[in-house]
Amino acid sequence: VGVIFQCYDQTSIQGYQTMCAMMEKHVVAVITLGGSSQVAKEAEFFSQVNIPIISVGASNPFLLSSSRKFLIRMVPPDTFQGEAIFHLIKHFRWKDISILGSADDYGINGLIKLQDLISRDRDITIRNIQYFDTLDIQNSTLQIEGNLRLISDSLTKIVVLNCDAVNGAKILAIAQKMGLTSQGYVWITTDSITSRPQILLESVRHESVYDGLIGTMQAFEVNKEFKNSYMASGGLSTDVSLWTSILYDAIILSSKAISPVYHIPRQTCDNPTPWQDGSRYLNEIKKSNFQGVSGYISFDHNGLIRRSRYDIKNKRKDTFIKIGQWGEQSDLQIVEDTKIRFLGDPKGTPTSEINTLSGQKLVLGTIREAPYAYRNNSLSCIGHEDEPQCWYGFCIDLNNKLAKDLNFTYTLVEPPDKEYGRFDQDRGRYTGLVFELQERNIDLASAPLTINTERSKAVDFLSDIIHVKSTSVYLSGSEAYSNRFFFLGPLDPFVWASIVAVIFFLGVLITCLNYISPVSRYNREQGGDKSPSVYNNVFIVASGFVGREGGDGIPESPAARFMLIAWWFFTTIIISMYTANLTAFVTLDQAGSNIKSLKDLINHDHAFKWGMLSGAATEITLKSHENSDFTKLAQISLGLSDTSEAAKEVDKGKFVFIDEDITIDYMFRNYCNITIFNNELQSSGITYAVPKNSPYKALLSNQLLRYVENGYIQTVKDKWLKASERYCPNSNFGSTQPFTIQILSGLFILLSIAMGISFVLIIFELFYVTYTSWKKNPKINYITVLKTRIKRYYCQRGLNSKPSLKLSNHHALCDAEIEHLNCNNHANNKPDFHANKRLQG
Repeated sequence: VGVIFQCYDQTSIQGYQTMCAMMEKHVVAVITLGGSSQVAKEAEFFSQVNIPIISVGASNPFLLSSSRKFLIRMVPPDTFQGEAIFHLIKHFRWKDISILGSADDYGINGLIKLQDLISRDRDITIRNIQYFDTLDIQNSTLQIEGNLRLISDSLTKIVVLNCDAVNGAKILAIAQKMGLTSQGYVWITTDSITSRPQILLESVRHESVYDGLIGTMQAFEVNKEFKNSYMASGGLSTDVSLWTSILYDAIILSSKAISPVYHIPRQTCDNPTPWQDGSRYLNEIKKSNFQGVSGYISFDHNGLIRRSRYDIKNKRKDTFIKIGQWGEQSDLQIVEDTKIRFLGDPKGTPTSEINTLSGQKLVLGTIREAPYAYRNNSLSCIGHEDEPQCWYGFCIDLNNKLAKDLNFTYTLVEPPDKEYGRFDQDRGRYTGLVFELQERNIDLASAPLTINTERSKAVDFLSDIIHVKSTSVYLSGSEAYSNRFFFLGPLDPFVWASIVAVIFFLGVLITCLNYISPVSRYNREQGGDKSPSVYNNVFIVASGFVGREGGDGIPESPAARFMLIAWWFFTTIIISMYTANLTAFVTLDQAGSNIKSLKDLINHDHAFKWGMLSGAATEITLKSHENSDFTKLAQISLGLSDTSEAAKEVDKGKFVFIDEDITIDYMFRNYCNITIFNNELQSSGITYAVPKNSPYKALLSNQLLRYVENGYIQTVKDKWLKASERYCPNSNFGSTQPFTIQILSGLFILLSIAMGISFVLIIFELFYVTYTSWKKNPKINYITVLKTRIKRYYCQRGLNSKPSLKLSNHHALCDAEIEHLNCNNHANNKPDFHANKRLQG
């Protein structure tokens, strides 16, 4: 058999000319080394003239066609390779993968079976499928860099690469520069690359650069007898590969089946008539079966070789070594995982689980609604409205925590319509944040989205972070207390207890102030009344609380009197607030108190209107409810743009705002004249949402669940969402809520300040009394008199001697002649009568 070898540039018209030239040389069979796209054209050309064409490498599963009926394939279709890769992925329990292939028949159709199997599997998800133009990659690397960047952004670490070996080498080189072949990544190459490791090494310095690649390749065992014979004739051992062995078997096949050929083809391109012996020759080829160099050779009726075994290989230095095998008739068999080497040589098997968003910059959508998200309108934030530092609130704290723990950065945007998201029948699409997620304009909706069926069709929700109930609120009066002890209601029990404690404390404090007061002591020395007792002072303080005078006398100390004035001011304020609140408890109007449920809004005759936030979960729930009363209520409700508008409507009166309990509790925390009632609706959860099949879903959902379990969500909830004690700064007529210690804390602080001032006044008293003594004899130094008085008042008290009957004279003597006399003599009841006479003189 004579063999004619020709090659041509498949991108030009030269291909047609080459096929014509070969046919006019009267060939009986054509053996082609081209890819699937090239073989498809060649098979259509030669099938027209009944010349068998044997493909060595075309594996496109869609090559079979009536226009290519003379095509014989020496390799199985890629459907089997797709199954092998699928079972490989299942073996290692990888959940998320990306596919990168060439935009030709081989790259696109080669993994159709893999995609089909994954689509029917619940555990595996294809996060990203990218195709590149083989012509573009020869001219520029920009496109493939963009493809690889998208794969990187999808966070998948398992990449299946399906292209020819030359382009595969270029892609892996770019991926290495981008850090996508480092530890943790897994690249699975198909047979075109796996069978040609030498091409991967042409552009690298070290043969171990890509050690750890996992590849699939048609099962092949070297025929040792043939190899030895070939080497004995001067050939190299490296020449005997899978593809050269298949080529050799193709030539043997064409020669073995030549026997029924009696007439040589005589076709020309001008006269392409079918070869009369071509069909007999094709049938002989299909019936052939023999042990070839590449394996056993036999075909089915479509001219497809009966082989379906694939080796699983692992790159080590300059070659791929076999680590397992998959066959159509057998399960995947693989060596121990510990014997497999992966990229970066990790200690264990890499996982597809995403545990960080390192380096990612996400776009988060939010809605300005208190207390979830506020925007800072300061000058520094003008032009920087999308920066996190220009926002604050519950969701912003949670976003910052996620960004810190998962190592990503983010910007914030609002949907143009400022809605959470509902399906708009008129426009035939969703609105708000849900629409932005669908269009993938944002990566995460960081707003309190209520989970419901309608939204679940469009987006994926993360783990619940808060459970909410539907409630309603309206401006109203309040019911008077029917409690027998209603008069205690205006003040919180802790406030009552604090007042009682302060009364006793002030009685003791005033007694102490009067006792240590220099003015009081001076008056007593001059024969004044004794200092009032603790009992008397407690009675004076208690009487002042109820607006009455009591006790035997007012303390003489200015500090003590100042303390009494501060207390009387304190009691005046307390009594005024108590009176106003008691009036509210007893007399407030009961307008609207008969509305206790949503059905009351429909079934009762009243002048109330109602509304809810447009596009919010409450509106969606009511509109789709099976109860006709609820749907009717939703149809005629007022659509509100935001919570600020809702608050204004409630302030006008005769308006019921329907929303979630947390929002209402926070919005109306400073309202006392309101009625809040629970709606007859099922409670639901609120959380964040991501686009369908988002690569971030599992990681973010698990992180939020972790925050719920470790108490972080509760901490942030207490900070922003916990309804505080009601405080009514704008109320004109009191409140039915008791005044708590938090509300009255300012008065108690003022009282504490007055106590501090009283002690300061004691010091001024000391200066004043010293000045009075000093004026009697200015010749003595004022500082000396002050020191003596301090010593006598606060040092002499430690002595146990009894005062003499003429103690006042002795004290005056100490004041006047401190430079000449020792006051200790007077403290020991040893008066100096000569000094006394001089003083009297």
